[in-house]
Amino acid sequence: MPQTATADFPQARIRSATDAENGVPQEDEPMNEKHCLLKESVGVVEHCPADGCAFWEHGGAVVSEGCSIERLGLTAELHRSPELATWLLGVREQLEQASTHAERVDAHRLFRQLLPPGLRD
Repeated sequence: MPQTATADFPQARIRSATDAENGVPQEDEPMNEKHCLLKESVGVVEHCPADGCAFWEHGGAVVSEGCSIERLGLTAELHRSPELATWLLGVREQLEQASTHAERVDAHRLFRQLLPPGLRD
């Protein structure tokens, strides 16, 4: 007759109910979702709006789509200076709310101030 092993420590009883609260499943954030760098820099966790953001570059034959703020390498600076993130969020809002070409040009002019001279034009 085979012997069964016994544990030398107390064993928890298996409960019949699950650990979920009220049986309502909670939605977890997908592992591959990116957060908005600007919002995160001011203490707000929000999914990256991707092509819904004025700073999103759609990409093409040479460059893949992505966040122009990340491409500028501003991640560390934004975390050190939330004021810069707040300013950029204001520029983004102006770009997204611009209804005329002139308004878009004015908002883009603000953003181009961050770019190195060779990339401004």
